[in-house]
Amino acid sequence: MPRPVRRPHPPIWYGVSGKLMLRRAAQRRAVWVGSPRHTIDELAEHLAVYRQACDDAGFQPRELPIMQGVYVAETREEAERIAAPAVTHLFRELYGRKSAEGERQLRNDAGAVIEDSATVSFDTFKNRYIIGSPDDAIQRITEPRDRLGMTELTCWTQLPGIGGADVLSSARLFAKEVIPAFRD
Repeated sequence: MPRPVRRPHPPIWYGVSGKLMLRRAAQRRAVWVGSPRHTIDELAEHLAVYRQACDDAGFQPRELPIMQGVYVAETREEAERIAAPAVTHLFRELYGRKSAEGERQLRNDAGAVIEDSATVSFDTFKNRYIIGSPDDAIQRITEPRDRLGMTELTCWTQLPGIGGADVLSSARLFAKEVIPAFRD
């Protein structure tokens, strides 16, 4: 409720990562959205489960969106100085704490399960984000596009603790220097 105006209904995207939910997304003919919580290798594993379930359901999605946290600055060092505290906070206080409590398993970039949230730092999770110079961003976007077949990138641009002026600066630089590289 209310009944959708669009027939059969508006497109539904599922941002899930567990095998059961990946299969459910395919059975419901929903597009899967890759989560910024995971590495490219983990997303590839999720995608394999989802694609098999899509084949089983006779569903061939035309889209493969992936969400990534994005912060772009003139240099990688500047981007990391501004964005690293946000990534550390998010992965330590939210995802890392839940993993340490056994509620929702999280692996660092090296593949180790987080059992103590104090071990979480920007360096142990930075491969999940597009944080760096415009050239770094172009390279980081190219990988999921080429490896996974990503058709859309959903940019999470206001990471926790990054101020509005910095967010706008990053968005403008992204629009000016990164987007044109993907206009084809």
